Amino acid sequence: MSGVKNAMNELKAKQEALQTQLDERDDEIKKAQSENYEVLEQNKLSLERQVLLLQQKIKSTQKLLEQKEGKIKELQALNTSESSESLSLKSQDVDARRDELLNQLKDARDEANRMDMQYEEDSNLSDEVSELQRQLQEATRKAEISEMEIVGVEQLIKTADAALTKQKEENAKIKKELDDMHIELGA
Repeated sequence: MSGVKNAMNELKAKQEALQTQLDERDDEIKKAQSENYEVLEQNKLSLERQVLLLQQKIKSTQKLLEQKEGKIKELQALNTSESSESLSLKSQDVDARRDELLNQLKDARDEANRMDMQYEEDSNLSDEVSELQRQLQEATRKAEISEMEIVGVEQLIKTADAALTKQKEENAKIKKELDDMHIELGA
C-alpha cells in the first residue's frame, strides 16, 4: 500500500515538475513571440516610412519631368507657329534651351532610376522580416511540440491513474480474500 502511495506521490511530483517546465516554456514562447512581434512591427513601420518617402520622391521627380516635358512642348509649339524668318533667328537659342531641358530631363530620369535602385537595395529589410517570420514559425512549432508533450504527459497520467485504480481494486480484492480467510480460520 505504501508502495502505491509512493508511486502516486512520485507521479504527482513528476507531473508538477513537468507542468512547471511546460509553464516556463510557454512563458519563454510568449516572450519570444512578443519580442518577434515588436521587431516585426518596428520593421514594418520603418519599411512603410521608407516606401512613403520614396513614393514622395518619385512623385516630385515625375512632376519635375512633366514640367520639363511641358516646357519642351511649349518651345516646340512656338517653333511651329512662328514664321520661318523668326525661327531661323531664334533657332540657336531654342536649340540650346531644348538641349538644356533635355539634359535636365535626363538628369531627372537618372535620379528616378537611382531612387528605384536604392529602394531595391532596401529590400534587405524584407529579408529581415522573413527571418523574423521564420523565427516566429519556429517558436510556434516549439509551442506545438510542447502541447504534444503535454498531451503525452496527460496520457501517461491517465494511464498511471488507471493502473493505480486497478491496483487499488486488486488490493481491495486481496484484502477481502484475506479477511474472508481470516474469518474462516477464526471460526
